[in-house]
Amino acid sequence: MKQIQEKFNGTEYFVELDISVEEWLALFDDQNIDSRYMTALLQFYYMPGHRGTCKAVAMKYGVQANSLNSLITWVGRKMQSMLNRFQVVSLNGGNVYWSIPNKSGRHTDDGFEWTLRDELCEALRIWLYRYLANRYAKLRQEVSFEDEAYKWQLITDCQGLDVIEVADRVRSENIIDTARDNGMIKLLLDKHKRHYRNVLTQLMDEGTPLNDRLRRFKADIAVMVGDDYSSKANDERTAAALLTCVRPSKYAFYKNSFYQKLCRYLGETSKSAGEKYEHYLRLIQPLSQLLHDDKILQKICRDELDEYVGSDLLLAQDALWMLMECEPSWLGFMKQFINNDPYVFEEMKTSSYENEIALLKANRNLILTGAPGTGKTYMAKAIAEAMGADVGFVQFHPSYDYTDFVEGLRPCQGEAGQVGFERRDGVFKKFCKSAVLANVTTEEVAKDLNSSPTVWKVSLGGTGDNSVRSDCMENGYIRIGWVEYGDVPDFNEFEEFSRGGKTILRAFQSAMQVGDIVLSCYSEKEVDAIGVVTGNYEYRKEGGHYPRYRSVKWLVKGIKENIVEQNYGKVMTQSSVYKLGISLESVMKILQTYAPTKESTTSKQRFVFIIDEINRGNISKIFGELFFSIDPGYRGEKGRVSTQYQNMVEEGDVFKEGFYVPDNVYIIGTMNDIDRSVDSMDFAMRRRFAWREVTAEESMQMLDGHADADELKARMQSLNRKIELMPELGWQYQIGAAYFLKYEQYMDFEQLWDYHLKGLLFEYLRGERRADEKLEELHNAYCLKTDTTDVDN
Repeated sequence: MKQIQEKFNGTEYFVELDISVEEWLALFDDQNIDSRYMTALLQFYYMPGHRGTCKAVAMKYGVQANSLNSLITWVGRKMQSMLNRFQVVSLNGGNVYWSIPNKSGRHTDDGFEWTLRDELCEALRIWLYRYLANRYAKLRQEVSFEDEAYKWQLITDCQGLDVIEVADRVRSENIIDTARDNGMIKLLLDKHKRHYRNVLTQLMDEGTPLNDRLRRFKADIAVMVGDDYSSKANDERTAAALLTCVRPSKYAFYKNSFYQKLCRYLGETSKSAGEKYEHYLRLIQPLSQLLHDDKILQKICRDELDEYVGSDLLLAQDALWMLMECEPSWLGFMKQFINNDPYVFEEMKTSSYENEIALLKANRNLILTGAPGTGKTYMAKAIAEAMGADVGFVQFHPSYDYTDFVEGLRPCQGEAGQVGFERRDGVFKKFCKSAVLANVTTEEVAKDLNSSPTVWKVSLGGTGDNSVRSDCMENGYIRIGWVEYGDVPDFNEFEEFSRGGKTILRAFQSAMQVGDIVLSCYSEKEVDAIGVVTGNYEYRKEGGHYPRYRSVKWLVKGIKENIVEQNYGKVMTQSSVYKLGISLESVMKILQTYAPTKESTTSKQRFVFIIDEINRGNISKIFGELFFSIDPGYRGEKGRVSTQYQNMVEEGDVFKEGFYVPDNVYIIGTMNDIDRSVDSMDFAMRRRFAWREVTAEESMQMLDGHADADELKARMQSLNRKIELMPELGWQYQIGAAYFLKYEQYMDFEQLWDYHLKGLLFEYLRGERRADEKLEELHNAYCLKTDTTDVDN
């Protein structure tokens, strides 16, 4: 057996070995290499640059450093034994094994830092793909395609269609954000059809690079619809759906959530908006090929999906959806690696936020304040994640106001093209409605509801028992009539109402939304069933005198419940379809009476609303009368306030009797305490929040594990010390580690200074005497050229 001597170049220890990627993969296939060893290897693999000390990795993943050392050493010993062609010896002549999986190592203040071999990293990446494919194949042997077959059905139905017809098919499917974009695509089809066809045709033009097509698609639709709509149905998810339905052999459906998880799983840095989809397609190609080559999986596909158009890329997308979103338990020990970010703040675990969580729970409202770049926004999100909360997010700015945050009047298009105004909820009020909904709704029901469900009264063939009612109850839909008008694509543009029905038909076709609640009217006082709308409007000739359908999931049937009291003392009228005054809470109480559930409610679910840059908005103007209701002592219904537009709130709205902040809603604000707008935080607001300062020193741990962490920390400490000692500045103006992480973009310290630090410090010193000289002193400190132990006068 050949002896190979360890070498030292003055900085690093290294050993030159010839171990191929295939040999590392053969080691991974050994039955003795269980999840403990793979986990240890992957924990180093996910470190920046695939390097780290056992201490740093142990802190990041909450394991023992000694255990990591033993596991990696065992891998080296196992590989040497398997190959049986070399023995590595240290400089002092002893056997050494750490250098077999690692190409180099060096002593640091944090311990001995290892760097994985390039061939090992490549083998780990291949193994990650193989593991994903293997787990998915096993899952599909146990779980049928029934719930996901609609995706294959969709692309099959779209083959040979015009792009406009494809868009119409796509808009109601949950492969896009239907709650947000369905209506916008319908608007584009109805109002801008010719222009929209041109935009879609350009999107399909394979002669143009994909990222260029995506940018043009986004820009063209934005121009087409203007600034009056928050949703424009022009994001990468929507574009991906359209491309996939036209060319399923080349494209796949896409969702940002599992793209981000795939990047974490593979140790990849995710791309910025506009470049994510192209990157995603490249990342799933190897997985697609592995699934194509899996004979057992392909047989399952033939058995269950043979009637549809085939697509290995769609199979890869399905694998990501099932393993990373729906059934992550099938990932086994690898599940731990898809839910944390391997590049920022990974080492800050839930336990690190115990004090902040306790502070937030006790006060309901928390402000994270500190110098720029200290990770306050990330910390806010991490606190919410550690609490297992649903998260809302908004960033304040000088133009942000009450109508954006709470409610206000917004322009809308009325009949005959006239422009009117309607009251709309702001982002915080919508968020609070979701929290109220979670308090009164079981998990089973909540998953089918939209974010703000309307309660509708529906008459099925009149009152009392009849054949239409029986048909609807048995087959899961609701039906109404006016057969004489025929199949009208859009009743909002139809004016030939010879026998009435205009309001009803427009409501049933357009106003009623998937995820709304319907109450079946049995008599003027009683309802006999409660359901959730699950489908869009359909016209079916076989319906006879009642040809207009909507699919419904009946939650309870065959009851006789008097709702007059809950409906504000009103009996139901003969009109077939209209909005009821009964609140969602009242509906859920009825439902619980007839279909009681066990402890399956989401009433304990927490909701965290994050307000980034909270001091940059006019707080009094934005919050208005909410100063009272956000007070920790007035959470819940006891804190009801009448909003400025209270008289316009419709019956049935959860806040009809006044707005309140539910007791399961928590607010986290972030702010730079040196910002010139900090004075906008008046005393009334300040006393309603607990305050937690995040220091630049605390943020330094963000640099741990970086290839140049030592020098980055040294420069950061030297610069901040100089800032602290300058009378013009002080400790409040220190710079957080997030700025120094930008070094990764350039790997050049002067470019980091020129493009990020210099401009910030110049703003700090704007208007000061000798500003240029002071800036140069700061630059010298950053370059470690100056002693900062004395105050510079």
